[in-house]
Amino acid sequence: MRITLKKAAIAALVLALSLTVTGCDKDKDNSGTDLSISDTVASVSSTSADDQNNAEPDKENVDDQKTGTEEFDFSVYDEVLEYTYRVLAGIDSRDALMEHEGTTWINDMMYIENVYERLDSVGYLYKDVTGDNIPELIISGAPSEYSHGTNIFNIFTVKEGNPVLIDEGWSRSSIFLSDDGTIYTEGSSGAMNSCVGKYYLKSDGTKEWVDFFFTEGDPNNDYELLQYHNKTGVWDTNSSELLDESNRDFWQNMSSLSDHIVFLESTLYTTLSDIYGEPVDCVLYIFEDEGLSTGIERYDTIDDPNSVDVRFVPMGTAVYDFKFLGLSLTDVDENGNATYETTPILEIGDTDKFTPFIIEAAFPGTLPSYGFSYLDEFGNLHEFALIQSGKDGTICVSTIK
Repeated sequence: MRITLKKAAIAALVLALSLTVTGCDKDKDNSGTDLSISDTVASVSSTSADDQNNAEPDKENVDDQKTGTEEFDFSVYDEVLEYTYRVLAGIDSRDALMEHEGTTWINDMMYIENVYERLDSVGYLYKDVTGDNIPELIISGAPSEYSHGTNIFNIFTVKEGNPVLIDEGWSRSSIFLSDDGTIYTEGSSGAMNSCVGKYYLKSDGTKEWVDFFFTEGDPNNDYELLQYHNKTGVWDTNSSELLDESNRDFWQNMSSLSDHIVFLESTLYTTLSDIYGEPVDCVLYIFEDEGLSTGIERYDTIDDPNSVDVRFVPMGTAVYDFKFLGLSLTDVDENGNATYETTPILEIGDTDKFTPFIIEAAFPGTLPSYGFSYLDEFGNLHEFALIQSGKDGTICVSTIK
């Protein structure tokens, strides 16, 4: 079979909680096309959290987020969308997030095993939430089984031409946009410790608090909660007012702060696949420690002292007709796109996440010598080349078109 591999490589497909592997160079997209999402704009409606599941957003009240910002270069946020998308899509390892702030939410979302459901559960939009006439990038949950479409993961603004994180939320510390322009937050660190609050977010990341309520266990009674309030947002009993209220009144007070949460009409991360690469639902781990591969089916395909073990683990759904391929370069066109002949070296067949396996591979030069292919649950063929990054030696994958 003759296949064409685009010049730019997709970065590392190394997805492990316990392994540290850096990502590959991501200066170009894998399609060879100069694409940008800078003109992609979504909107925010004023639909409340109570109504958003029963009604469409009020289109007459939706903000035009480019009003007054026609000269703003939205592409400044593209790098954020790229690295967050590539990890969510299974292209890059979560280790690639180590150099970035505000990525706790991505670890939460990775528990959605089906990569397509994961991408459909995250969206992005642009809106000025700090009042400085600069539209912020908001990454949020999208309406799905996993989100109501109101929770915010990240808010980025621009400083000196670069995206800067100014607020973040995750599963145990959530933030939402209210219709009065404030940010509503709620969180918990345990059964006895919960908080809610509202604040105005400033462009430098500081918060002007309106109200902050929190609970602490009573040191004199293991079964009682003490309730506090302040306007500083600091979880400190010594600088807060101890409230003399019934539990019912206190929780009603706290819950009233969430009454004006707005529904976020965002653009789904799924739409970024044409720009940043096809989602991958078969994950590979690179093992540097032979002890980590003990007890897993192993296939020794080559005789090379410089070989490495590559562990393949299907994610979310089973993969079918899995093949480990040898690649031979046959042609390179004027645009730098290489054409390869593929030869099946090993045919694993159908497999799932409960039966990982290890294949030995080597990387003798800059051109890929090996790859793999499989069919997804819908019968679609996915083909990838294994490449060693010239930047840091990381093993990467590149989509074969």
